[in-house]
Amino acid sequence: MAGCMSIANRVGKKVVKSVDRSSTLFINLPRPTDLHAPPTKKSKAILYDSAYNTPLSVYIDVVCDNKLESLIIAGLPTVEELEEAKLKICSEYAEIAGGGENKAFTEVASSYYSRLCGVIGLEMAMKLLLAGRYDAAIDFLNRGGIRCVKPETRDEFDKLLFTVEMKYKNRLAKLKEAGSRYKSLSKTGEKPTRKYYNRLLVILSTCEIIKMQLNPKQMTVAEFAEYINIFNEYQNGLKIKKYGKR
Repeated sequence: MAGCMSIANRVGKKVVKSVDRSSTLFINLPRPTDLHAPPTKKSKAILYDSAYNTPLSVYIDVVCDNKLESLIIAGLPTVEELEEAKLKICSEYAEIAGGGENKAFTEVASSYYSRLCGVIGLEMAMKLLLAGRYDAAIDFLNRGGIRCVKPETRDEFDKLLFTVEMKYKNRLAKLKEAGSRYKSLSKTGEKPTRKYYNRLLVILSTCEIIKMQLNPKQMTVAEFAEYINIFNEYQNGLKIKKYGKR
């Protein structure tokens, strides 16, 4: 993802506080080859095989559309060679960009478990109300952000229970959404899109400290990562200047 705000929550909006490097890391990397398979003879193909020589446009082809053939400069490489080149580029990108992947996953997991606790809490509150333990239920609900008072009549009780039930259903729906996102990241990962990169390049190009048109065909993956680092450092500097160091 003190620290930088994730672009995953800001891309597509007009205001972006910081760029998160994580989205480009959640890609389907090649599966390890069979350790017992006979070694494959390497071709004499020339490939883009490093973040330092691979154009960003080629990287986008690979991570968004899985066009491994975009890595070919000359020759006829094997599939294994293409997958190895892809893995190397992605690994180098991750090293340059820092710990964005871990930050993004932590944020998603934190959101999921926070919503889970909220749902469990409302279930407990409803059980307390139905058991007649109003004081405990009211105290719990108020601490959870649901302002209410002890019901004195049956009508007041029904209204309160209905309110809690509606809150419960709403939070349960949000929990399912967060759970789906958490499951996606923890298993298969989220695949970045061309729209994401287009929006990101616009954001970087218009940044006060960069102020230049960034062309994905004229910059390497490593340069792209460094521009993101510069942007994040600039945004953090503005935050410190405005609010003071925390």
